[in-house]
Amino acid sequence: MKKHIVFTLVLFISILLSGCNEDKKNIENNIKNFYKNYNNDFREIENDLLTIQLQDYLIQVKNKENLEKSIWGLQKPSKLKPNIIKEDLFLTSNSKSDSLIIADIDIKNDTAIIAITHHNKSKKTKWNDTVEMINENGWKINNVYFDNNVNKSTHKIVVKYLK
Repeated sequence: MKKHIVFTLVLFISILLSGCNEDKKNIENNIKNFYKNYNNDFREIENDLLTIQLQDYLIQVKNKENLEKSIWGLQKPSKLKPNIIKEDLFLTSNSKSDSLIIADIDIKNDTAIIAITHHNKSKKTKWNDTVEMINENGWKINNVYFDNNVNKSTHKIVVKYLK
């Protein structure tokens, strides 16, 4: 009887851990695919790896930028420039990430926090960002904290711009 309980417990723990490992593999793959295809312009990214909320924010930003550009175009010649986001929304550095190392993945329920070190070999730089992912029928990027700073993030830049 005791062996049966121990066997059942070991089996249960194994099942739990295998699910966690599967999530970590999916998260790693999604992060690597996103940054492999990311060309430092949030206007050109594919949305399938972003949460619905982040997709909505980016649509609002693009719409506001297009409006700003059209208004600016009507006012030429003007020394004023259209109000657009100039900083990168997914990397601390405006340099392209040549490679990345996933240092840690912490999963709690449907939220994952991923510590990443990016490298740009030609500029000989590296930097650390933290990515928050949410499981929305698959793991999707919801926010990026630049230099691991909760006060500098994709959401903060976008919300400030949209005000």
